[in-house]
Amino acid sequence: MPSGYLVTLGDGSLDANDVISGGYVSFTTDEVLGTGQWVWSGRWGGRNYTNEVEPGSYVLATNGNVYFVPDYGSVDRLNTASVVSAPAYSEDAPDGLIEGTGGADLIDASYVDPNGDQVDGGTGTGAGGLNDSIVAYGGNDTVYSGQGGDTVDGGAGNDSIDGGDGADSLVGGSGSDTLIGGTGDDTLAGGAGGDSLSGGSGMDYLDYSTSSAGVAIDLGANTASGGDATGDTLAGGLDGIIGSDWNDTLTGYDGQGADWTNVFYGGAGDDLIDGAGGDDSLFGEDGNDTIWGGAGADVVDGGAGDDVLHVGSGDTATGGAGNDTFVLDTGNLGGGTITIDGSETAEPGGDTLDFGGLIDWDDVSYSNTDPAALAGSATLADGTLVNFQNIESVIICFTAGTRILTPFGPRPVETLRLGDQVVTRDNGVQPIRWVGKRQVEGHGTFAPIRFAPRSIGNTHELLVSPQHRMLHRSSMASLYFDSSEVLIPAKYMVNGTTIRQHEQASVEYIHILFDQHEIVFAEGAASESFHPAQMGLEAISDPAREELFELFPELRGNPNGYGDTARQCLRSFEARILQAA
Repeated sequence: MPSGYLVTLGDGSLDANDVISGGYVSFTTDEVLGTGQWVWSGRWGGRNYTNEVEPGSYVLATNGNVYFVPDYGSVDRLNTASVVSAPAYSEDAPDGLIEGTGGADLIDASYVDPNGDQVDGGTGTGAGGLNDSIVAYGGNDTVYSGQGGDTVDGGAGNDSIDGGDGADSLVGGSGSDTLIGGTGDDTLAGGAGGDSLSGGSGMDYLDYSTSSAGVAIDLGANTASGGDATGDTLAGGLDGIIGSDWNDTLTGYDGQGADWTNVFYGGAGDDLIDGAGGDDSLFGEDGNDTIWGGAGADVVDGGAGDDVLHVGSGDTATGGAGNDTFVLDTGNLGGGTITIDGSETAEPGGDTLDFGGLIDWDDVSYSNTDPAALAGSATLADGTLVNFQNIESVIICFTAGTRILTPFGPRPVETLRLGDQVVTRDNGVQPIRWVGKRQVEGHGTFAPIRFAPRSIGNTHELLVSPQHRMLHRSSMASLYFDSSEVLIPAKYMVNGTTIRQHEQASVEYIHILFDQHEIVFAEGAASESFHPAQMGLEAISDPAREELFELFPELRGNPNGYGDTARQCLRSFEARILQAA
């Protein structure tokens, strides 16, 4: 901590002849102003000195005072002292922040704040110091921020803010504000209250990231509602949206320009995002989002969560973390290429690619047949090429012939009907609520997994789909996953001997569903019932899906509304850890 002598600023500025006095005191440095000289009279080392001129430094302390720190240290007794030379400093010097008064201010190029700061006065950042920071505080303020990329906060009150030139960030604060971006790529955050928002030219964003509830924004219709968007008027020139951390609905417009198009960020929450026409960039971010790219060559990124991405010709789609589903948008196909990347390969359920019946299984060419990271391509009838990677199998069901334990003994699964009773491990006898079937080619990744007799407690040979989960019980499971019982997809249990993938001409997979996810007994082995989470719904036909929605209406808007799984479900790397133990 430095020490020095107090400088008294006669007119608020550091000048020659300002008095230096007091004791040699310690202080905390805020800023070293620069070097200079002082002249002093007094006593040091047993001798008297008169008008000695010596060098030192002038320092601004955190207490707001200026101190002189002599290069030669303190003197024994200071009689008089004053400034000889010093760097320029004023208590009211511009600080780079243009501040309002708390009243109804007009802040433009003619306004001078208490520290001497002005709009475009050169005290901001960037080239020429034109990037101003303006805080208007309370009151109904009018702000013209002029040139440069400015940051303006209107504060409380009904403010009018015009960003002028440059890439500006305009925040209305509370009240009914009017924000005009002007030229440049601007970001407009109206905040609470019914605001009027106009982007002007350039790539302009609406920012609702601080909204206390979800928002619904349609840039094509220029409508806004919900959360901080309630009462807002969209006056055009708006291209991008930064959503809230709630469940937002964000809709774009058709078209684009050389320097503008729809760029949406969903934020947290389960968002619905529709890019409409144009080459858009759509980011779901956190939450279970549903995204439509629409027409044009779009970039679609689901982000974290279990997302549903509807893609068409020219689109590039990335799933991100979570169990994502990619659906071909039949209304936006017509040649070109679709590129799909499921991203992670360690999801508990995996990513799904739904061709919607547009191709046969034989039309898919695989470059990677690892069940945890399928990659390949397929060409649709209209010539659209679909390239994909990091996609997992999606079918979850039993094969025909598998016997399920009922109160009357084992019965072939294909003979079970709605209302039939089945023995469950956790909840005794339960009625079947729904039965579904699907016939597919039994080759490649869709070939069933064969469990030899007694390999997992089954009395007879057992065939299930690759993604069908079997109950595993062991002390090692308890050690690694804090539960002695876990569910593992059959494809992760393959050992090359007693558990293998079994190629055959075709296979019929059969789903049975109860009021909740259950553990049932197939050929004596404990296994799961059908769970209609998003991946499960995409694995069945459209008529079967509609039938399920009739039985469970809540699934139509929320595929995860069915409830939790009966046990923890292991991901591929977790299953490998357990197998290696």
